[in-house]
Amino acid sequence: MLIHRNKGRWIFTDMKTVFGKHKVLILIVAAVGAGCVVNVGDDDEQLSMTRADSLGDTVSVFPSIQVAFSVPLAVDTVMLSFSPPVQTSYAAYLNESKDTLAIRVTGMLRGDTRYCVKLAHPIKAENGSELYPEADSIVFVTGAGEKEPNNSKATANVLSENVYGMIELATDTDYYAVPDLQARQFCLQSLDSKCGFALLDSGGNICEAIQSRSPWDTLVAGDSLYPPFHVLVFALPLSSHERYRLGSIPVP
Repeated sequence: MLIHRNKGRWIFTDMKTVFGKHKVLILIVAAVGAGCVVNVGDDDEQLSMTRADSLGDTVSVFPSIQVAFSVPLAVDTVMLSFSPPVQTSYAAYLNESKDTLAIRVTGMLRGDTRYCVKLAHPIKAENGSELYPEADSIVFVTGAGEKEPNNSKATANVLSENVYGMIELATDTDYYAVPDLQARQFCLQSLDSKCGFALLDSGGNICEAIQSRSPWDTLVAGDSLYPPFHVLVFALPLSSHERYRLGSIPVP
Protein backbone atom coordinates (compact mmCIF):
# COMPACT_ATOMS: atom_id res chain seq x y z
CA MET A 1 0.00 0.00 0.00
CA LEU A 2 1.37 3.47 -0.99
CA ILE A 3 0.11 6.60 0.84
CA HIS A 4 0.52 10.11 -0.65
CA ARG A 5 -1.24 13.46 -0.43
CA ASN A 6 -2.98 15.14 -3.38
CA LYS A 7 -4.75 18.54 -3.07
CA GLY A 8 -5.16 18.20 0.66
CA ARG A 9 -6.53 14.67 0.49
CA TRP A 10 -4.72 11.48 1.52
CA ILE A 11 -4.74 8.89 -1.24
CA PHE A 12 -4.27 5.16 -0.64
CA THR A 13 -2.96 3.28 -3.68
CA ASP A 14 -2.24 -0.39 -4.05
CA MET A 15 1.45 -1.07 -4.85
CA LYS A 16 0.49 -3.45 -7.66
CA THR A 17 -1.24 -0.58 -9.42
CA VAL A 18 1.80 1.68 -9.08
CA PHE A 19 4.24 -0.88 -10.39
CA GLY A 20 1.78 -1.90 -13.07
CA LYS A 21 1.66 1.66 -14.44
CA HIS A 22 5.41 2.07 -14.39
CA LYS A 23 6.51 -1.46 -15.19
CA VAL A 24 7.69 -0.56 -18.69
CA LEU A 25 9.63 2.50 -17.46
CA ILE A 26 11.39 0.45 -14.75
CA LEU A 27 12.43 -2.17 -17.27
CA ILE A 28 13.81 0.49 -19.64
CA VAL A 29 15.87 2.13 -16.86
CA ALA A 30 17.24 -1.25 -15.79
CA ALA A 31 18.16 -2.11 -19.35
CA VAL A 32 19.94 1.20 -19.90
CA GLY A 33 21.88 0.75 -16.64
CA ALA A 34 22.92 -2.75 -17.59
CA GLY A 35 24.00 -1.54 -21.02
CA CYS A 36 26.27 1.11 -19.48
CA VAL A 37 28.06 -1.51 -17.40
CA VAL A 38 28.64 -3.78 -20.36
CA ASN A 39 30.13 -1.02 -22.53
CA VAL A 40 32.74 0.12 -20.00
CA GLY A 41 36.12 -1.53 -20.79
CA ASP A 42 39.10 -1.54 -23.13
CA ASP A 43 37.10 -1.93 -26.35
CA ASP A 44 37.14 1.81 -27.07
CA GLU A 45 40.62 2.58 -25.70
CA GLN A 46 43.04 3.92 -28.28
CA LEU A 47 46.40 2.17 -28.57
CA SER A 48 49.37 4.24 -27.35
CA MET A 49 52.86 3.61 -25.98
CA THR A 50 54.88 5.16 -23.13
CA ARG A 51 58.17 4.59 -21.28
CA ALA A 52 57.61 2.12 -18.46
CA ASP A 53 61.09 1.86 -16.91
CA SER A 54 62.53 3.93 -14.06
CA LEU A 55 65.82 4.90 -15.73
CA GLY A 56 64.91 8.57 -16.13
CA ASP A 57 65.56 10.83 -19.11
CA THR A 58 69.32 10.11 -19.19
CA VAL A 59 70.41 6.49 -19.65
CA SER A 60 73.62 4.60 -20.32
CA VAL A 61 74.94 4.03 -23.84
CA PHE A 62 73.81 0.40 -23.60
CA PRO A 63 70.35 0.83 -22.08
CA SER A 64 67.51 -1.59 -21.42
CA ILE A 65 64.29 0.33 -22.06
CA GLN A 66 60.76 -0.78 -21.16
CA VAL A 67 57.80 0.36 -23.29
CA ALA A 68 54.19 -0.11 -22.13
CA PHE A 69 51.25 -0.34 -24.53
CA SER A 70 47.85 0.88 -23.34
CA VAL A 71 46.11 -2.16 -24.87
CA PRO A 72 47.53 -5.69 -25.44
CA LEU A 73 48.81 -6.13 -28.97
CA ALA A 74 47.49 -8.48 -31.62
CA VAL A 75 50.98 -9.01 -33.09
CA ASP A 76 53.95 -11.10 -31.99
CA THR A 77 56.80 -8.76 -32.98
CA VAL A 78 57.37 -5.01 -32.99
CA MET A 79 59.88 -3.34 -35.31
CA LEU A 80 61.37 -0.01 -34.23
CA SER A 81 63.03 2.98 -35.86
CA PHE A 82 65.73 4.99 -34.06
CA SER A 83 66.58 8.60 -34.82
CA PRO A 84 69.46 9.15 -35.22
CA PRO A 85 69.93 5.65 -36.68
CA VAL A 86 71.78 3.23 -34.40
CA GLN A 87 75.07 1.77 -35.58
CA THR A 88 74.75 -1.28 -33.36
CA SER A 89 72.31 -4.14 -32.83
CA TYR A 90 69.37 -4.29 -30.43
CA ALA A 91 66.72 -6.81 -29.43
CA ALA A 92 63.03 -6.14 -28.71
CA TYR A 93 60.90 -8.67 -26.84
CA LEU A 94 57.16 -8.64 -26.10
CA ASN A 95 56.06 -10.09 -22.78
CA GLU A 96 53.51 -12.92 -22.57
CA SER A 97 50.54 -10.55 -22.19
CA LYS A 98 51.79 -8.49 -25.18
CA ASP A 99 51.46 -5.16 -23.40
CA THR A 100 55.14 -4.49 -22.58
CA LEU A 101 58.13 -4.34 -24.90
CA ALA A 102 61.68 -4.77 -23.57
CA ILE A 103 64.34 -3.08 -25.72
CA ARG A 104 67.93 -4.15 -25.03
CA VAL A 105 70.79 -2.52 -26.90
CA THR A 106 73.43 -5.22 -27.33
CA GLY A 107 76.15 -2.88 -28.57
CA MET A 108 76.89 0.74 -27.69
CA LEU A 109 74.93 3.86 -28.60
CA ARG A 110 76.55 7.24 -29.14
CA GLY A 111 77.17 9.19 -25.97
CA ASP A 112 75.55 12.55 -25.18
CA THR A 113 72.89 11.95 -27.83
CA ARG A 114 69.12 12.42 -27.82
CA TYR A 115 67.34 9.40 -29.32
CA CYS A 116 63.75 9.26 -30.53
CA VAL A 117 62.27 5.79 -30.98
CA LYS A 118 59.18 5.18 -33.10
CA LEU A 119 57.42 2.22 -34.64
CA ALA A 120 58.83 1.10 -37.97
CA HIS A 121 55.39 -0.12 -39.11
CA PRO A 122 51.79 0.29 -37.90
CA ILE A 123 50.67 -2.21 -35.28
CA LYS A 124 47.22 -3.37 -34.19
CA ALA A 125 45.85 -4.06 -30.71
CA GLU A 126 43.52 -6.85 -29.62
CA ASN A 127 40.59 -4.40 -29.49
CA GLY A 128 41.14 -3.43 -33.13
CA SER A 129 42.72 -0.01 -32.54
CA GLU A 130 45.91 0.80 -34.43
CA LEU A 131 49.05 2.80 -33.72
CA TYR A 132 50.95 4.45 -36.55
CA PRO A 133 54.65 5.40 -36.52
CA GLU A 134 54.03 9.16 -36.47
CA ALA A 135 51.39 8.97 -33.74
CA ASP A 136 53.63 8.18 -30.76
CA SER A 137 57.30 7.94 -29.74
CA ILE A 138 59.61 7.59 -26.75
CA VAL A 139 62.67 9.76 -26.09
CA PHE A 140 65.83 9.33 -24.02
CA VAL A 141 69.29 10.90 -23.80
CA THR A 142 72.49 8.88 -23.40
CA GLY A 143 75.18 9.79 -20.91
CA ALA A 144 78.80 10.47 -21.81
CA GLY A 145 80.45 7.72 -23.85
CA GLU A 146 83.97 7.02 -25.02
CA LYS A 147 84.99 8.40 -28.41
CA GLU A 148 86.98 6.08 -30.64
CA PRO A 149 89.80 5.85 -31.36
CA ASN A 150 91.19 6.05 -27.83
CA ASN A 151 93.53 3.06 -27.74
CA SER A 152 96.73 5.07 -27.14
CA LYS A 153 97.99 7.97 -25.06
CA ALA A 154 97.99 10.17 -28.16
CA THR A 155 94.26 9.54 -28.81
CA ALA A 156 93.12 9.43 -25.17
CA ASN A 157 89.73 10.89 -24.21
CA VAL A 158 89.75 13.48 -21.43
CA LEU A 159 88.10 11.82 -18.43
CA SER A 160 84.85 13.38 -17.26
CA GLU A 161 83.26 12.48 -13.94
CA ASN A 162 81.43 9.50 -15.53
CA VAL A 163 81.90 7.92 -18.94
CA TYR A 164 80.63 4.69 -20.48
CA GLY A 165 82.77 2.53 -22.75
CA MET A 166 83.23 -0.92 -24.25
CA ILE A 167 86.24 -3.13 -24.81
CA GLU A 168 85.55 -4.70 -28.21
CA LEU A 169 88.39 -7.26 -28.26
CA ALA A 170 90.65 -8.90 -25.71
CA THR A 171 93.56 -6.90 -27.14
CA ASP A 172 91.67 -3.59 -27.05
CA THR A 173 92.52 -0.85 -24.53
CA ASP A 174 90.90 2.49 -23.71
CA TYR A 175 92.99 5.47 -22.56
CA TYR A 176 91.67 8.42 -20.57
CA ALA A 177 93.72 11.51 -19.79
CA VAL A 178 93.56 13.13 -16.34
CA PRO A 179 94.51 16.78 -16.85
CA ASP A 180 94.50 18.17 -13.29
CA LEU A 181 94.92 17.39 -9.60
CA GLN A 182 91.21 17.55 -8.80
CA ALA A 183 90.68 13.89 -9.71
CA ARG A 184 92.55 11.53 -7.38
CA GLN A 185 90.16 8.61 -6.94
CA PHE A 186 88.78 6.52 -9.80
CA CYS A 187 85.96 3.97 -9.87
CA LEU A 188 85.38 1.27 -12.47
CA GLN A 189 82.01 -0.44 -12.78
CA SER A 190 82.56 -3.52 -14.91
CA LEU A 191 79.05 -4.31 -16.14
CA ASP A 192 80.13 -7.77 -17.29
CA SER A 193 82.73 -8.23 -14.50
CA LYS A 194 85.50 -8.79 -17.06
CA CYS A 195 87.42 -5.49 -17.11
CA GLY A 196 90.44 -4.18 -15.24
CA PHE A 197 92.03 -0.75 -15.07
CA ALA A 198 95.31 0.90 -14.19
CA LEU A 199 96.90 4.29 -13.52
CA LEU A 200 99.81 5.24 -15.78
CA ASP A 201 102.29 8.02 -15.04
CA SER A 202 103.44 10.53 -17.68
CA GLY A 203 106.03 8.02 -18.92
CA GLY A 204 103.39 5.31 -19.48
CA ASN A 205 104.50 3.21 -16.48
CA ILE A 206 101.84 1.39 -14.47
CA CYS A 207 101.58 2.82 -10.95
CA GLU A 208 98.45 1.08 -9.70
CA ALA A 209 96.35 -1.66 -11.30
CA ILE A 210 93.38 -3.88 -10.50
CA GLN A 211 92.60 -7.05 -12.40
CA SER A 212 89.55 -8.63 -10.81
CA ARG A 213 86.08 -9.83 -11.74
CA SER A 214 84.42 -7.62 -9.15
CA PRO A 215 81.61 -5.42 -10.49
CA TRP A 216 83.09 -2.38 -8.65
CA ASP A 217 86.75 -1.45 -8.16
CA THR A 218 88.50 1.70 -6.95
CA LEU A 219 91.99 3.10 -7.57
CA VAL A 220 93.55 6.03 -5.71
CA ALA A 221 96.33 8.11 -7.23
CA GLY A 222 99.32 8.32 -4.90
CA ASP A 223 100.97 11.58 -3.89
CA SER A 224 103.80 10.99 -6.36
CA LEU A 225 101.44 10.83 -9.34
CA TYR A 226 101.06 14.24 -10.97
CA PRO A 227 99.17 15.27 -14.10
CA PRO A 228 99.21 14.64 -16.86
CA PHE A 229 98.66 10.94 -16.20
CA HIS A 230 96.27 8.37 -17.69
CA VAL A 231 93.69 5.80 -16.69
CA LEU A 232 93.85 2.64 -18.77
CA VAL A 233 90.88 0.25 -19.10
CA PHE A 234 91.54 -3.22 -20.47
CA ALA A 235 89.80 -6.59 -20.85
CA LEU A 236 90.72 -9.55 -18.73
CA PRO A 237 92.17 -12.57 -20.59
CA LEU A 238 89.84 -14.28 -23.08
CA SER A 239 87.27 -11.50 -22.78
CA SER A 240 85.63 -9.29 -25.40
CA HIS A 241 82.72 -6.89 -25.79
CA GLU A 242 82.99 -5.86 -22.16
CA ARG A 243 80.92 -2.89 -21.04
CA TYR A 244 82.03 -0.54 -18.30
CA ARG A 245 81.49 2.81 -16.61
CA LEU A 246 84.51 4.79 -15.47
CA GLY A 247 84.26 7.70 -13.07
CA SER A 248 86.49 10.10 -11.19
CA ILE A 249 85.83 11.53 -7.75
CA PRO A 250 87.08 15.11 -7.37
CA VAL A 251 89.11 16.13 -4.30
CA PRO A 252 86.74 17.86 -1.83
